Amino acid sequence: MKTKIESQESKKVQHVTLTMALISVSLFIMSVAANGQESMKSYYASNEADYTAFLMNEARPVSVKEANYNATASYSAFLETESENPLEVEEWMVDENNFGTFISLEAETDEPLELEEWMTDEARFYITFEIADEADDVLKVEDWMLNSNLF
Repeated sequence: MKTKIESQESKKVQHVTLTMALISVSLFIMSVAANGQESMKSYYASNEADYTAFLMNEARPVSVKEANYNATASYSAFLETESENPLEVEEWMVDENNFGTFISLEAETDEPLELEEWMTDEARFYITFEIADEADDVLKVEDWMLNSNLF
């Protein structure tokens, strides 16, 4: 009984310890996130003109037509018409003597096979097994098979 109470107390202590650790880690993460927001505010405050322009740009509603025009204008700066010089076929490119033939393809023909006498002699080939016809025994219906009370 004593060991059971001690194990329950140790479980409670572990539970409280883990809960406190979780709460402290959560508070630390929230404080780091809050300090990160403050540092961005101080960055924009140091450059007040940019910060004001940033805020004004966010606050001003933009129409769909104006947004499409701005996107098209910004992407059009990257567009260029590219062209390549046309390729010219020179005479040496079409001359077959300049290119060696490393592979010669010839039509191969096989001689027809002849059937020799030993090939048809059955005595030369060993018969290792024979296939015998087998039949199953005839099944009989017994009385207990017809008794519906058994099934």
